[in-house]
Amino acid sequence: MILLNDLKYIIEQQVARYPKMQPQDAVKLVYQHVFGNGHMIKDRESGLDFIRKEYETVKFAHGGEDLSALPFSEDIGNWYTRIHLLKVEDDEQLVSVNDAFVASAALGGGNLEYFLSRLYFLNELASYGMFEFDEEDMAEYLAEYEKQNYPVVSHSQRYKEFYDPAYRVIDARYIRLLPLITKIRQLMKEKEKVIIALDGRAASGKTTAAELLSLVFDASVIHMDDFFLPVELRTRERLAQPGGNIHYERFLEEVIRYIKRRDDFSYRRFDCSVMDYGSKVEIESKPLMIIEGAYSQHIEFRSVYDLKVFFDIEPRMQQEMILNRNGQEMFGMFHDTWIPMEEKYFASSEIRDKSDMVIAF
Repeated sequence: MILLNDLKYIIEQQVARYPKMQPQDAVKLVYQHVFGNGHMIKDRESGLDFIRKEYETVKFAHGGEDLSALPFSEDIGNWYTRIHLLKVEDDEQLVSVNDAFVASAALGGGNLEYFLSRLYFLNELASYGMFEFDEEDMAEYLAEYEKQNYPVVSHSQRYKEFYDPAYRVIDARYIRLLPLITKIRQLMKEKEKVIIALDGRAASGKTTAAELLSLVFDASVIHMDDFFLPVELRTRERLAQPGGNIHYERFLEEVIRYIKRRDDFSYRRFDCSVMDYGSKVEIESKPLMIIEGAYSQHIEFRSVYDLKVFFDIEPRMQQEMILNRNGQEMFGMFHDTWIPMEEKYFASSEIRDKSDMVIAF
């Protein structure tokens, strides 16, 4: 019921902003809430051509209007959001939105059972008088919609006349990455190979960001967790060093010396679950290389990067994220040991201040 309550809140927000919405607009909202945008994707280039034409059309149609009340994005739940093209600043940002749009489709998600459980929730909401239309209108539309085997629908003519919708549905986690996507694309135009570091606080989304970016750019990703310091090196003197609890010597030897070459390479992965080295990690040489994780901007090798990014998160949210992700027992290790060591490293090496970009959670 929690998910349905979340959807109820989303629909309440949409009705408040778009009171003229009709049954098919409500159905479209639920469809996007469940399936996202996968049904709309053909390929990146044709999508970019289409979004550019639509962007120019809506900009011309609404030129001079006060758009301050229109948000850049609207949450539609289930990790999806609508980005309004009228709020896109320029072609660079538009290309990044299209990149996120295409990558979001690759993530997939949603199924018919999940969709139906939320679709018929609309009947209940209509019975409460939430919409301009009534429960009978909703039930009639849904009955016909079922006969058609639940196809993708467009907005109603009434909705189009009142609101002239022009947006793209993307995975909401891409919102804060859009400036970074733009910057990376600019660098890739200038350089044959681009190497970036995603450093930052625990639970700030570094690993997720690397995964999302690799869908946009087909990048190779190296995780700093693979270079956890072996037990035999964990002396008091070593751990007293800022960034000393990462095996930076091995990172220099097995990654940095190869990272700008055109050849593929491999490195040994340290497996924390057994506190020993596991299988080798094969790294394919690609135009974009992402090094993610705390200590990726270690002073011993941070000069190698073309772009240094710091991911930030405020303490209360950090605690909540770690508890949800790792549980109470592991939170103690984070709170008492790992976070203080990270903070010492951040402060002594001025990691945040010397980063080219800061992305807040």
